[in-house]
Amino acid sequence: MPVIELSSISLQELRPLIAYAYLEDNDLIERFQADTARTYDQCVEYNYKEIKAHIEDPVFKGDVRLWKIEANSEGGHKAIGYCVTVENDDRPHMLLSYSINKAYRKAEYLVPWLQRVEEKLGVPYYTGLWNKNTRAINFFEKNGFKKFEAQDMEYSYLVKNPELLKIKMFAI
Repeated sequence: MPVIELSSISLQELRPLIAYAYLEDNDLIERFQADTARTYDQCVEYNYKEIKAHIEDPVFKGDVRLWKIEANSEGGHKAIGYCVTVENDDRPHMLLSYSINKAYRKAEYLVPWLQRVEEKLGVPYYTGLWNKNTRAINFFEKNGFKKFEAQDMEYSYLVKNPELLKIKMFAI
C-alpha cells in the first residue's frame, strides 16, 4: 500500500504537475473544452492561470497553498499529481484545485490523499466540481462529503462535515 504525502511547492513547480496530472485524460480535457475548443496545452495553461490569479488577487482573502501529491511505495517515490488548498479565516477552508494522474486514480491512492488534505486543512472544508464529473462527485460522497448544488446548476459543492458549519444553508 502506498503512503501518500503532500509536499509544499512553488508556483513555478505547479505547471509541470498540472501537465502530468492531465496527461492522457481525455475526459478531463473534454470538460475544459465545454465552452471552447482548447488543446491539451491550453487546458493546462488555463488551469495554471486560474490558480495564479487566486494567488495574486489582492482582494482574495485566503492563504493559498500549493502541494505536490507524492506516492511512496516499495517502487520508490513518485509525484502523482497536485492540489491547491485555501485556508480561510471567515469561512470553511477549500480544496481549490487538484488532479491526480489517471494511472493513480484508484482508492489506494485517492483515499490516503484525502486524509492528507484533511490533515492540512482540518474540517469542515469544501471543494467544487462540474456536475458532469460524476465519477469524482461519487468518490467524494463515498468519503463523507455532502453535495450542495450551486445556483448555476453547472457545479456542485461538496462539503466535508457540513454539520460543523453551524449554518442552515451552505453559501459560498
